[in-house]
Amino acid sequence: MLDQAHPFAQALHAAELRVETAAPPAAADDDTGVEEFQAIEFAPIAGDGDWEAAAATAVAAGLPSAVVETLAREARRAMQPFAQSTDPLDLLERALARQIKVEHGWKTKRRTIALVGAAGAGKTLTAAKLCHAYATGSTLAVRTLSLEPPADAYRLGALTEHLDIGLRVAQTPDAAARAAARMSGESLIVVDTPPVSANDPDGIAELAALLDAVRPDETHLVVPAWADARATAALYEAITAHFPVTRLTVTRLDEVGSVASAVGLSFTLKRPLAYVTDGRRPIGGLRPVDPAELAGLALAGAEIQAAA
Repeated sequence: MLDQAHPFAQALHAAELRVETAAPPAAADDDTGVEEFQAIEFAPIAGDGDWEAAAATAVAAGLPSAVVETLAREARRAMQPFAQSTDPLDLLERALARQIKVEHGWKTKRRTIALVGAAGAGKTLTAAKLCHAYATGSTLAVRTLSLEPPADAYRLGALTEHLDIGLRVAQTPDAAARAAARMSGESLIVVDTPPVSANDPDGIAELAALLDAVRPDETHLVVPAWADARATAALYEAITAHFPVTRLTVTRLDEVGSVASAVGLSFTLKRPLAYVTDGRRPIGGLRPVDPAELAGLALAGAEIQAAA
């Protein structure tokens, strides 16, 4: 057995010697096939000062400070790690769009929408815009009911006269109940109401009795984009002491540089946004709220104002 294994042992030893004495391979004279490492330049991450400036701009535009604080916390934690070179105000805008609550449209066959608000808010024009949109752009049957005095109700009739949708006027709860009953088979009833004031609880109580007779599915507080937030909050509190407000509709977007104050009301009052409007014509200018669009109008406008 030793004799048989001896030749193999010699061959193995010779192979080890060849490996040890072999010359190392010559270094390549060129860099062909070798990728050169390129250093990556990272943009600086926005610091506390940048975020403080962005937050101050948002608050100055009209967003509540508590809302801005929440938005900044979310943006820094959930967005900045993936967009480190993005301006903090832009990240605040994205966070705002994610937080805006929106409700519009319905699934039932019949819907009654009542519009309430202060004088000059644009209730009647918004009612006309809503009628035009559904009467000309859908198969829904549209009717209008005005709870204002006949002289004031005439304006809604004039704004919708070419639609052939009909207009009923009611000034008492009994008349309002009868009018609503006659329109029970219709698909959409738009209810215009007399203006109310936080300093007129009797007027609000009278409107509450009329709306109780009509029994709307939705009651929108119509708020102009330039409205004072405190005054609107006071009106909301006065109204909701008598009847509920389910949604907010913001009007006259074209008359302000930023809609941050109106958007902030949605957070303050804890009510979703339904529609926004612009323009003084009854045709067009009304659309369901798009959170991204509204956030852009709120903070992009605020940025322009800050730069000015």
